Amino acid sequence: MTEIKNRGVEDVCIAVCDGLKGLPEAITPVWEQSTVQTCVIHLIRNTFRYAPRQHRDELSRDLKPVYTAPTEAAARERFAEFEAAIESLNARYRRAVRARGQFPNDAAALKCLYLVTRSIDPTGPGRARWATRWKPALNAIAIAFENRIN
Repeated sequence: MTEIKNRGVEDVCIAVCDGLKGLPEAITPVWEQSTVQTCVIHLIRNTFRYAPRQHRDELSRDLKPVYTAPTEAAARERFAEFEAAIESLNARYRRAVRARGQFPNDAAALKCLYLVTRSIDPTGPGRARWATRWKPALNAIAIAFENRIN
């Protein structure tokens, strides 16, 4: 950054970064008043890292109101709505686990969570979708937690 400043750049109002670690910390000492933010495209891509590829279109559609909100306050409100949906599912998981207390093995715990997820849409079009996805999900879990799940 110092080299760029030495070339004649006296001030930077807004620096849009790609999420590279250390870059915001390198900008602020050189241009103290600059606003540093991460590019929206990079924020979206970083969000997708935590979701399976087949769900990215749906996730993008659900998060679009957050990224396109006209103000920060509106974006926070939209994100709170998005989080509420996730927390609702987590609350159902906690309730089901608490009701059962203990599980004989990891597979029983996973099946409990699967059944809770499936119960969200027990008679709708999602029912068949969840039923056909259990085996691939179980296989993926078995690979991810090799030697830990029988």
